[in-house]
Amino acid sequence: DLALVSLVQRTHAISDFLHSRCDVHAAIHHRQHRRANLAEGFAEAGVVNLVTGHLTVIGASTGGTEATKDVLVELPPDTPAVMITQHMPPGFTRSYAQRLDGLCRIRVKEAEDGEALLPGTAYLAPGGRQLTLEQRAGQVRLRVADGDPGLHYRPSVDLAFDSAARIFPGKVLAVVMTGMGADGREGARALKGGGST
Repeated sequence: DLALVSLVQRTHAISDFLHSRCDVHAAIHHRQHRRANLAEGFAEAGVVNLVTGHLTVIGASTGGTEATKDVLVELPPDTPAVMITQHMPPGFTRSYAQRLDGLCRIRVKEAEDGEALLPGTAYLAPGGRQLTLEQRAGQVRLRVADGDPGLHYRPSVDLAFDSAARIFPGKVLAVVMTGMGADGREGARALKGGGST
């Protein structure tokens, strides 16, 4: 009798576990489906407009990966585009972006050269390269390049912030997290001088 009771209890526990796993999978599927629909809507509406668009820029050191994650997981799916410059070596940023993408309600990806800037998406600078913005025919696109080899930081927060100040004067929210030397100071000054926060 005790063996039968034990078996029934274990069966119920396994059933409860499987039901909870199904709920989790359903929630993940729903989130991914909603995010895909939002991305389609943003794409149909066009890339970030220079007149009405806003941008969030984040600068962080190598040790600030968890701090960056803590910020991104709180952002709603319809948040303005986010550009992240994190001091990371080559070979790590793509997997880091993929990990964040699985945790966040917004899309998170490693930035690609020439890519259109879309709302609801965070773009992470590739390790060892520079990420800036450029204007092409009224649209904002990402520029990923090797940059000046004499620069100490690659990617450089100053370069990213400075390009954001030029493309989106007065429409940028800048966040500098964790200790990383002086990188970001001049870029933040440029943003503030243009009326951004």
